[in-house]
Amino acid sequence: MENLLFNESLHSDTVINLRKIIFDQAEINAGIGTFYWNLDNHDLFYSDNFYRLLGCEPGEFKPDIDYFNKTFLHPQDKERIEHARKTTLVNREADSWQYRIITKKGEIKHVRAITKIVHSNDHHILVGTLQDITKDVQKVDQLKKRQEELRIANIELKTSLKVIENAEINAGLGHWHVNLETNEFVFSENLKKISGYIPDEEFKFENLLALIHPDDRHNLIETSLKDYQMNRTSISVFRLIRKDGKIRYIKGTSDKIRVNRISFVVGIAQDITSLIDKEIMLEEKNLQLERQNDELASFNHMASHDLQEPLRKIQVLTKMILEHESTNLSETSVQYFNRIMYSVNRMQSLIDDLIEYSRANNPLANKVMTDLNKVLKESLHNLNEDITHKKARIHTDKLPVLNVIPVQIQQLFNNLIDNALKYSKPDIPAEITITSKIVPGEALDGLLTKTIAHYHCITFTDNGIGFDQKYADKIFQIFQRLHGKSEYSGTGIGLTICKKVVQNHNGYITASGIPGKGATFTLFFPVEED
Repeated sequence: MENLLFNESLHSDTVINLRKIIFDQAEINAGIGTFYWNLDNHDLFYSDNFYRLLGCEPGEFKPDIDYFNKTFLHPQDKERIEHARKTTLVNREADSWQYRIITKKGEIKHVRAITKIVHSNDHHILVGTLQDITKDVQKVDQLKKRQEELRIANIELKTSLKVIENAEINAGLGHWHVNLETNEFVFSENLKKISGYIPDEEFKFENLLALIHPDDRHNLIETSLKDYQMNRTSISVFRLIRKDGKIRYIKGTSDKIRVNRISFVVGIAQDITSLIDKEIMLEEKNLQLERQNDELASFNHMASHDLQEPLRKIQVLTKMILEHESTNLSETSVQYFNRIMYSVNRMQSLIDDLIEYSRANNPLANKVMTDLNKVLKESLHNLNEDITHKKARIHTDKLPVLNVIPVQIQQLFNNLIDNALKYSKPDIPAEITITSKIVPGEALDGLLTKTIAHYHCITFTDNGIGFDQKYADKIFQIFQRLHGKSEYSGTGIGLTICKKVVQNHNGYITASGIPGKGATFTLFFPVEED
């Protein structure tokens, strides 16, 4: 077919109009607009599609650079583009720019202007195209965003791998997997280390299997295969003979999985040798504890029966001699027999206290929820005669209900009240004040061996003879006394029993005193959280 544009039968105006229509359509299809600017007389022309790129109708406003910059240039690009325009005007040189425009409808577009200087009749004419590159910029931005996301994900992956590596080292773990189609064996460095291999040394799946103790290998493989067939996680404990010959106990966990139609066996191996060693040590200590308990029970039986029987005979015989034969004895002999009686009574008290101490030395006795008010009431009943004799006044707060060993708490209260009565002033009625409150763990600063939020604080305060504060720790030591035997009775075990009972309940006991003013014993028992 003959080209219409070159058909001589067509009028030249028709050809020009056809070319204009084709050119306009090409601009629309390409998403570009054209313009020219006479740098000498400042004539300016915009094509129809140039207007359309701005969201305007063709010829909607007279082409004007200042109006274009003010109305359509993005504020953040305005200074840069105006500077570029002035430079072009001065240097008469073409350039290309990329910037943003804001269309009549408020839409932001990214555009690229490409220009060329054309010389015509001694005029410098800047001709150019304005292309909408918004989609290209968005694609680039999305690509950059995706690249940044991948960069961050890569950093996080590397960080996670490092965290896993450190976690494996701290936990004595190693991981591995086998591609069942290619037999490729992938393992962590710490698994290699657990197996006794150095970093650069070759390490294959066969090497790992060969390290499994011969007595454990067959059963481990057989059990694992059976678990895989039943689609369940295989868990086992076996021995590994390291390359250096040392035996390690390993807890292995493995699974058969499929990823992208490829079967893998993945597993984790944990070195639990230290746990096994601790279990063995614990069993040995438990056996020792059982033997000690048996010995303690034998001692209690001996102290309760075998030791006390001859003492009772000595007491009875001595008493009979003093009652029936004293007239036939010299005064010196009577004194000897009185001293024998005193020593036997003291020995009796010592044996009784040692039995109580041995009973208090059992932290494993059953604990039950106990109303300490009832325990205190029983203690006051037990010591009623001494309380009456000392004309003592007892003031007490309401005490809590605690999970305790009742018989031990009874002994604790008995000893503390008895101690206050024993060391009261001779001519002043004893006064004992018992208080109770809850205090924060911080109040026990210097005492705590483990952090507990709150404690029950129970105090026993008296107005007795008191003691020098420098002896506050000594009085809890077994057989330690601050006063002579002739001044005050006792064996020096009572407060030791108190400390042992409080320790059995994960608590603390402190003492404070002022000579001639009195003493305070403070008990701290943990508040059990719900």
